[in-house]
Amino acid sequence: MRRLFNICFLAGLFLSGIAFNANAQQLDTIGFSASLHYEWEQSGVKAMNFGFVTRGGQRYSKSFGPAVWNEGNPLTADHIFRIASMTKALTSVAVLQLFERGLIDLDDPAEKYLPGIDSIPVLLETGELVKGSKPITIRHLLTHTSGFAYVMFDQRLADFERPVDWPYADYPRLAEAGTDWIYGTSTDWAGKIVEAVSGQNLEEYFRANITGPLNMDHTWFNVPEALQHLIVSIGRRNDRDSNSIIEFTERVPARPVKEYSGGGGLFSSLNDYLTFLECVLNGGALKGNRILNEETVELMFVDQLPEVLSLSQDETINADRRAHGLTWAIQLTGNDFGRRAGSAYWSGYFNTYYSIDVNTGIAVVSMSNLLPFLDRGSLDLYKTFERLVRQN
Repeated sequence: MRRLFNICFLAGLFLSGIAFNANAQQLDTIGFSASLHYEWEQSGVKAMNFGFVTRGGQRYSKSFGPAVWNEGNPLTADHIFRIASMTKALTSVAVLQLFERGLIDLDDPAEKYLPGIDSIPVLLETGELVKGSKPITIRHLLTHTSGFAYVMFDQRLADFERPVDWPYADYPRLAEAGTDWIYGTSTDWAGKIVEAVSGQNLEEYFRANITGPLNMDHTWFNVPEALQHLIVSIGRRNDRDSNSIIEFTERVPARPVKEYSGGGGLFSSLNDYLTFLECVLNGGALKGNRILNEETVELMFVDQLPEVLSLSQDETINADRRAHGLTWAIQLTGNDFGRRAGSAYWSGYFNTYYSIDVNTGIAVVSMSNLLPFLDRGSLDLYKTFERLVRQN
């Protein structure tokens, strides 16, 4: 009964009127390639993929540069990128599948499935470690309100030295559950719940329930040997000369992953991720395969953050409201590159980006594998492409 209430109440808050059976407009792509090519040549980005898909099945992709930078073979939409935090959307879908099946409730305490998670202490501004007083729920994990953070994005955690006998499976939290939006390892913990409840590791679970049914055969935590030649180069801009790119030596991982990161561990291709988003645009089903019910997909686009948690942390004047659903961030107002209110969006650390608008029925994806995160060349190229698509 509580599950039904959650769906009906929260879906009722979604006022955009999703019409999953309505096709998106047919986009005119004449001029896209020329515009993108000019911008790409100015960007300094070695290689980049761009693509969109519509609810009606129109698909566009364009690739620039070599897949392996020192070899020259042209990049294609089937080449495989490290997608980092774009993994989170698939992990969240996995959790929602378990929710649909009645195996979990979104407001269940995470401790029920992951004993010891509530014992991970909170690190105060003073440096003191204190025991949390509020239980972490699955909803907290999906909405980044559990208090877990990423060390690389938070100086307080970076300065924290874990003792040799540190007994916990993560760094300390930075806030009590439900009191703050903090980007961090929450979705990794959500992935562990999927494994605990299903009895499968995330690779197995995704293949059986998401990537397998959708024929996303270029999406893996451990890319099969037969596909490893499709993994693209990865590197970073030289700190001393931004026009110079340093290529990393380990294009193909030397060792297989044994602990699966639901927050950032996947490899995927442009075509595969477009397929995943096309399934969402169609209400959770594609080509006869359903991975989620329509009402659950609607729930994915509902802002879950109370007003008190929804102010952007990086704004001090005229702060914008932050909105986050159970899967991704939610666009509350339109922006200057065409994204409409009600759209969802996210990105990956190596400069992969996407947005999805269930009202217009159009999803946009771009992929590079170049650091630093939010590299100006990669980000500007993505914005250029999204503007071309969404202002069409």
